[in-house]
Amino acid sequence: MIASSKWVVIPVGLATQIACSFARLDAPATSFVYDDLDSFAQSIAAIDAGADPALEMQRYTRTASPAFQFFAARFGVTADSMLREVNRRPRYYHYLATLKPEIQAREPELRAAIARLLASAPEGSTPAPLYFMVANQTAGGQPGVIDTPDGPRSFVAVAIDVMAMSPRVDMSEFPNGGGARRLLTDIPYVVVHETSHVFQRELQGLDNYVATLLGAPTLPTQFARGALTT
Repeated sequence: MIASSKWVVIPVGLATQIACSFARLDAPATSFVYDDLDSFAQSIAAIDAGADPALEMQRYTRTASPAFQFFAARFGVTADSMLREVNRRPRYYHYLATLKPEIQAREPELRAAIARLLASAPEGSTPAPLYFMVANQTAGGQPGVIDTPDGPRSFVAVAIDVMAMSPRVDMSEFPNGGGARRLLTDIPYVVVHETSHVFQRELQGLDNYVATLLGAPTLPTQFARGALTT
């Protein structure tokens, strides 16, 4: 734990440990959405078969999920930025296209962590669906709200391109430490962190939550910045 005269900052790993200390036996199940990962893998396969990479990245970003569109608007993910990254790190982005089975193998761990996090969430909270995607090296996760036939629905976007480091990665594509920064094994930490923001918004209310993030840095409810007042 990192302390200052004003803040006590809790490292991300500790958030997962806290989440795993409590459990709600009746917790609703977390849903996992892989449509964007599947679409990206299809684009990589098409490129390998001779398709125009620019057209494939246009198709990928145009047909992506509403969660991806929200994430893309927030972090500037475009067909051009995707093409730039795919061309800059072709081996890495091919590797990303193969990771769905490894993420699926972690589903029990992710479900357990989120179920335990629910123990401190507002009454009636349900886990937001997790949308896994490939983006342009700008951010690893983002909670948000999208419109559905049943009304607004929270979600968590997880961009695996910034958290897929492993011994299988060719580091020659990452000179001077640029690009992806986190290990593939860090995905559960990011999921817990972003899901905690969803519960935080439910606890604070939308207006207070937005004020916390954008306009009121002295609010004691500023959990979104990863800190607690002492």
